[in-house]
Amino acid sequence: MFHRIKNSIAFRFPVWILKPLLSVFTTVKTTSKPAANFNYVILCGRDSYPFLKQVLSSIQKVFSELPSIYLITDFGTTNQTIKNIRKTYPGDRLTVITAEQCVQYHLKQGNKLLAAYATKSPMGLKLAGIMQIVDLGRPVLYTDTDVLWHNDPLADIRYLTDGDIDLHMSYDKSPAYDRLLIKNQNLAVLTEEPYYCAGIMFIKQITAQHKEMINRLLPSVIANSTHFSEQTIFAYLQKVTGTSGLMPHKYLLTYTDQFEIIPTFLPDVIARHYVGPVRHLFWRDAFARKIGFLKNKQRADREC
Repeated sequence: MFHRIKNSIAFRFPVWILKPLLSVFTTVKTTSKPAANFNYVILCGRDSYPFLKQVLSSIQKVFSELPSIYLITDFGTTNQTIKNIRKTYPGDRLTVITAEQCVQYHLKQGNKLLAAYATKSPMGLKLAGIMQIVDLGRPVLYTDTDVLWHNDPLADIRYLTDGDIDLHMSYDKSPAYDRLLIKNQNLAVLTEEPYYCAGIMFIKQITAQHKEMINRLLPSVIANSTHFSEQTIFAYLQKVTGTSGLMPHKYLLTYTDQFEIIPTFLPDVIARHYVGPVRHLFWRDAFARKIGFLKNKQRADREC
């Protein structure tokens, strides 16, 4: 009975109490820091602004250099939400691109298949948004809106930029892929470990060969797509490109603390992806970061 009550509190308290507190009382003060030499892409769904606000806050707190952020908004995002977004990051380093603008960009580039996929699926819009910013010619860091930053990634990004591999995805515990796409396109390499997640990605470049691979897969996902289709495409690119350098102990995707009330993960974690079963912990850790608990705990853990 005690464990059941504890688990219930651990699950509900962050969502019912901490999320409203953070949503109302978090004031993001835009920070002036040196400019980073990469771009950062985020796809923000219509109802994801509360998450986005915490993500942008965490970037400004822990990054030693601030990237230019390109925010892709989903279809139906209101003008008021876009106005709110513009207040949460330095204006000269934030560009908001609507879903309609993203689709039009690819149509003008002759990428009709990518435009069609972006129109059909939020995950297609994610792929299209990333590809649009990759076209600017700089490395791209991408995260979902349920990723918080806990330490500065700049040293890792510099190391990956100097390396030979063009794509680095975060690791996953299981193959969360589009099984029909794997079957129809003979992507059997994805059935073998390691498995990858597209929630955190660093993309040095997308080569012409990569674009050919993507275009070959697009008709299948336009005809039949799932929530994991875009992730499957990126994971296939990762497999044929090389092993990701985003070490799983630093770019964390775990369920082990699902019912923990107090943050317990290690001090060398740079970012954490709070996927479905642990999404409530996003609010726990955002609150712990805001009051300084997480920073102090990480410092204490390093000294031990």
